[in-house]
Amino acid sequence: MKKKGLYTICGNLFLSFTLLTVFLTSSAGAATLTGRLVNKTPGGKAVEGIEVTLTHYLGGSEERKTTTRTDSRGNFSFSDLPADANRSYSLSFKYQGAEYNNLPVDFKGGKQAKSLEIPVWDVTTDPRDLRLRMQHILLEPGQDGSLLVRELYLFQNQGVRTYVGSKEVAPDKKETLRFILPPGARDVEYLEGLMSCCVVAQEGGFVDTMDVKPGARQLIYAYKIHPNSSRYTLAKTVDYPTEAYNIFVLDTGIKVEAEGLANQGTFEAGGRRYLRLATSGLQPGAQLKVKLSNLPRQRHGFYVALALGGVLLLLTLGFVYPFFAKRRVVAPEAIDSGPREAWEAERQALLQAIADLDEAFERGEIPQKEYEGARRGRKDQLLQLLRKHPGN
Repeated sequence: MKKKGLYTICGNLFLSFTLLTVFLTSSAGAATLTGRLVNKTPGGKAVEGIEVTLTHYLGGSEERKTTTRTDSRGNFSFSDLPADANRSYSLSFKYQGAEYNNLPVDFKGGKQAKSLEIPVWDVTTDPRDLRLRMQHILLEPGQDGSLLVRELYLFQNQGVRTYVGSKEVAPDKKETLRFILPPGARDVEYLEGLMSCCVVAQEGGFVDTMDVKPGARQLIYAYKIHPNSSRYTLAKTVDYPTEAYNIFVLDTGIKVEAEGLANQGTFEAGGRRYLRLATSGLQPGAQLKVKLSNLPRQRHGFYVALALGGVLLLLTLGFVYPFFAKRRVVAPEAIDSGPREAWEAERQALLQAIADLDEAFERGEIPQKEYEGARRGRKDQLLQLLRKHPGN
């Protein structure tokens, strides 16, 4: 009897432990996501009744979608969400026709609840608050005698409304930004901030139909030009009020003459040297010409690898990300003021870039994968820079 009673007690304890384990496991796997859409436009309209979609990902693959609607105060909630480490989520919705996509969410670190505040803005069809803070053009010789061109734009909507455009260029698509390509441009690639689904080809270039929300937006695209000789003139017309304009030419013996741009000497990046030409304060309609001569007729694969690799980091290092800063802006001219000043300007730019990336990610403006890659790249650049202190 005593032996049987002992077995009974042990069995009950085992059953209780098993039930407790199941309970704790199931509780740990259920999380809640709450949020609120906040209209940042002064006197803006209410955000009641907006359909919010939560996309569920399992191991990086889309699993399903669930939806809900905001209440009279803009609040929404999703409950009973699996919170294991291999799951993630993204939020998306439309407000007055403007799209808010890829707002990343996860419950890593044992969190069982997360609350978000997501800014929205009323829309406008008036482009008056759009500014082009910076434009970069990077030119490199290709292996087949072509000229590889990368163009980077840093736009800013200085207003308190999302710009959605007014001219319809395709069904349910309105032009927001226009880009002119030089004659003979081929093999156009959309590298950052542009999506094939939202780009509409036009004669002489293309237009983007994605809305432009308040704040900064960076775009990069690329194309090839095949000059008929060792000479080529790149002619550009300015379409937007532009604060800073830079052209970088890989220094391979190419001779450069420019109309409307000042020679800023050379710029070193990653052990490679670029000729830099710059100007500022441009108004729409301004004409710029860059005359290239002594172009190579054929190059080796080295230049293609260079163009497709880390060259775009050059465009962000010390030039682009300072323009995102809310507290301190490093002017491009600071780079030419001496080795120590250049080093410090570059250091401050990278620190600010990392801080701005963190803030943008917390606001849900950058997808997690893109954020992690960009932050890792900035940290690597900072470590390399710290090893090259001018006082060493």
